[in-house]
Order: sequence, then C-alpha cells, then structure tokens
Amino acid sequence: MGKLLDPNPDFYEIRKEYPSVFRKTSYGCFAGFEKAAFGNVEIEIDAEEDEEATLLLGEMYDPFYERIHRRPLRNVRNMTITIPVKKGKRTYTPVIPSWTGRLKSPTGWEIAPFRYAELTCKGKVSPCGIARNSVFGRIPENASLFRCSNPMLERVWEFCKYSLRATTLFGCFIDGERERLPYEADAFVTALSYYAVSPDFDIVRRTIDYLMENPTWPTEYILLMPILARDYLLYTGDAETVKNWFPLLKEKLLIPFTFEGVLIDMRRAHSTWSDEEIMKLTHLDAHCAHWMRDIVDWPPDERDHYNFGDVVTPPDQAWRKGAAMHGVEIAPPSFVPNAFQAAANDSYAFLAEFFGYREEAAFHRDRAEKIRTELRKTMHSTHEPFGLFVDHPGCYGGACMTDAVSLWAKIAEEENRALIADRLARRGMRCSVYGASYLLEDLFDNDLPGEALKLMAETSGYRSWATMLNQGATITKEAWDDSKEGLDWNHSWAAVPLHAVSRGLFGIRPAEPGFASFTVRPQLAFLEYAQGEQPTVKGPVRLEIRRRKAMEEEAEMVLEVPEGTKALVSFGETELEAGPGKHLVKGKLPLE
Repeated sequence: MGKLLDPNPDFYEIRKEYPSVFRKTSYGCFAGFEKAAFGNVEIEIDAEEDEEATLLLGEMYDPFYERIHRRPLRNVRNMTITIPVKKGKRTYTPVIPSWTGRLKSPTGWEIAPFRYAELTCKGKVSPCGIARNSVFGRIPENASLFRCSNPMLERVWEFCKYSLRATTLFGCFIDGERERLPYEADAFVTALSYYAVSPDFDIVRRTIDYLMENPTWPTEYILLMPILARDYLLYTGDAETVKNWFPLLKEKLLIPFTFEGVLIDMRRAHSTWSDEEIMKLTHLDAHCAHWMRDIVDWPPDERDHYNFGDVVTPPDQAWRKGAAMHGVEIAPPSFVPNAFQAAANDSYAFLAEFFGYREEAAFHRDRAEKIRTELRKTMHSTHEPFGLFVDHPGCYGGACMTDAVSLWAKIAEEENRALIADRLARRGMRCSVYGASYLLEDLFDNDLPGEALKLMAETSGYRSWATMLNQGATITKEAWDDSKEGLDWNHSWAAVPLHAVSRGLFGIRPAEPGFASFTVRPQLAFLEYAQGEQPTVKGPVRLEIRRRKAMEEEAEMVLEVPEGTKALVSFGETELEAGPGKHLVKGKLPLE
C-alpha cells in the first residue's frame, strides 16, 4: 500500500503512569491502570533466586474471575511475555511482541494498547514497582472544554477526547490497532473531531497526504477525499497544501466508473476493467483494486440490512457465508455510494471555485445536480410515506444510511427533509459508530437536537457510548456490538460526539476558509446550560449558554470571538454578526 509514514517525535509524548489498582495474588500480582493506553511496561522485581516470570498484558477485564480476560475478542490485545528474572532487585522492561499492523511504533520500541497487567513470579513487586510508559498524541488537554447540565453527555465527551489523545500518537489517523493503517472514512470522521479539540492540524495534513497517494478499496471512502480536503481548507486556511492536492482530487470522483450514466456501477466496473486497469485509474494497489467495491457502513451487521441489489460474489470469496458476504459482494448502482458521489462533486466544485477554476467548478456543480436528479428519479420510494429513498432501484425500503446520507448529501428535496429526519429520530441508532457521524449531524441540521443529544447520552441498549464505558472500554471501540469477532477497542472514528457537540450543539462551523468567519448556532434542546471552548486557527472560541430558568425558552449566551475573524450568530430568532471580543446575546432557544 505504498510507503508508510515515517515516525515523527513531534506527534507523541511519553508519560510514566502507575497503577490505580494493585493487589497481590497467589501467583504474583495484578495491576490495573486508570485507562487503557499504548505503551510498554517497566517492572521492578526483588527476587531471592533466578526464575522465569510470566507477564500477561490485556485490554479486557473479566469481572467474574477478577483478572484479565483469558479469551478476549480477536484483535482485542492480550499478550503473554516471558521474563528471565535474576536474583536481586532489578528493573525489567519486557519486549512487547510485534504486531501485524502496518504502522510501527514511533518510539523505536514496540508498544501495544493495554490497561491491565498480571505478573506470575515468586519475587516481590511493590505498587510503585510497576509502571507503564504510555505514549499519547500531542493534543493539549486544556485547549478544549465542554460542560453541560447532563453528566452523561460530559462523560461521553471526555471519553471521546481521551480516545483521540490515546490513538493519535502515530502521526496520522489510524483505523485502530487491528490494522494500524489510515483509511479515508476514519480520517474524515476523526478529523472533524480533532478540529474540535486541537489547534495543531499537521496530523490531518499528514493523513491526507498519505491517503492521496495510498487510497483504500471502498468506493465511498475514495469519494470522501474531496470532502476531507474542503474541510481542511475551511478549518485551517492552508490553501497552498490544498492546491497541491487539487490535481489528484479529480480521480477521487471515480468518473470512469459511471460509464454512460452518472451513477457509479461497481458490478459493471469489474466486468469492464481488469484489476490492472483499475489500478491505473485509481492509484490503488493490486490488493485494493481487486477488492474495490461499495461498503455503505461497517461492520456489515450494522448496515441495517442495506439492500445492495443483484450482487455478484467473486469466486475467491465464495467460501464466506451469511452476513459476512455483504462485505465482499460487487453491487450494481445503489443509493449510498452515489449520494457520496454527489457530495464529492460539490466539494470538488467548491475547491475549484476557490482556486479560480470557474468552468471546472460549474461543471462539477452541474454533475452533482445530475446525480441528485438521477437518484430522485430512480430511487424514490413508490410506497407511502412518499419522499423517502430506497437502497437500490426496485427494492422496497431504505436502510438507516440511505436516510442519513439523503439528508447529508442534500439528495432529499426540501419538502421531504423533515419527513426523513423524523424517520431517523424514530428509528434511532440503526447504523454503526461511523454512520453515527452522519445521523447525528442530520438530526442537528434538521432541528431535532434533543434526539441527537439523547442518542449521545443513551444508557440503555448496546448502541451507545455509555455501553462502551460500562463494558470497561476507556478508548472508543470500532463497533457497538462486542459479539463481532475481529473488531478492536481503540478506534478513533467512534469519537463522533466531539464534533457533534462542536458542530451540532454549539453550531460552530467555519463559514470561510481559515475560519475567516464562522457560524454559531446553539441548540440546547433539553439542556439547562452548556459551556464550551474550541481551538481554531484564529484562536479559541469560548461560549457559555444558560436558560434563565429551568424548562423555559428564555436564554442568554456569553460568546468570546478571537481576533481576525467574525461570528455569524443565530440564537433562536436572534441573528447578528459579532466581531472579536466578548458579546452577550439574548433570545429564545426552543425546548425539546
């Protein structure tokens, strides 16, 4: 998959941490750290004789046996290390076994994510004799803030912020310990969350740089690249870097895969192009070119039964069965990939206009509208309630991601948006943690903030951040459902509440490149107060919002705007433009 990113000490810091729980056992000792982190371990052992000690490190705890889980899910780390112990008091740094992930440790010594340690030995170990050298990304802990009247929302936000600190040490956004590799979808969602908590955007640039030259196989992921570049320009103002990317972005629109019409058809693509030809058209490597197909959502069992249509199963994957098949089938045109195609063309047109390529901008704006028109023509539901979309032409219903991206990519007509948003709210979290990014933004954008906040603070059912916490996770997981094998416990794409709070609850979004101006559109819903601080390229944006009395719409906001920018404020029915400095804004914020 091309040259991997070189480790860079500018992106990580090392902290020595000691156990929050330590107890002696019949076999030696058990240590538990407050939270999981990537790192290695140091142990001081006072041995009366030479012996061979055994160290077990793991992410999952077994509350029944009160020890590290002996049978964790595959890709949830659990490793056993043998330590040759010598007589006397010595400090040992056991070597972490190498992992199969593509990105190696940036420190020069191997690391792994773990929270618990069990040592089997006869020698003595004191509570301060075991330590973890924890490696974190350089996200300033005091650069961002969120407080509100709902304790669970606060806890979820802090959980997600720690998750970014714990997973950004590699100098790029990775898809977790399972592969330690950048993917476009992980980068898209994680970047939005990262903008909400860090003023340093180099890691975003490095990740996009890598993905420009090393795309991955899912159709929709490739189409996210123009959107990633647009967001980077809006948040950072780094026009020089984006202009260098611009010539590479056109192939990310996947126009050769639309054939005579405007809709992407991966089934026809694989019958028309060889793997070698796909490699030339996309810069995919041989593995990804062979695998190139639609993904919709991930993992497959969290797609809400998305209907791909008349699929073709490649012979080399025929041994798979059941739900797993939906991860490897080659499908004809369907809704979600082509909604992404419309959004990608919109973003490309925005960038072309910014760089002065007006004819190219007009062409791709027109192309985006043609895609929307074709989707409305071929994939509108023919059953009541009218106005919804279906997964592919001729099928009966639409999955959660079809509803979500119909709003996000502006496929839905204005008169149908409320209908689709209401359906999303009623059906709840029917998508993956990745899909939650689109779902929550849709709910905020369509004036259902209470439904969005409720999903973020949900404490029942398995599709919630609270459930992750209750299961013992301290870093966000790859998926909601722990019963699925092969999914890890350190995936930053699940840190969605960070940007949902920033962009949704507070409505802080760049309106012009480099935060030359930005919107502030708070939606408190059922909250009595909310306070936030977000770093930007212009400086921190601070705001505090309070209802004058509980369960009343009357509210006021203290907003602090940094130098060099202006805020376009929408506070209920109050609209104003606020320059640098502190402002008191009063109005009515609807209760929900």
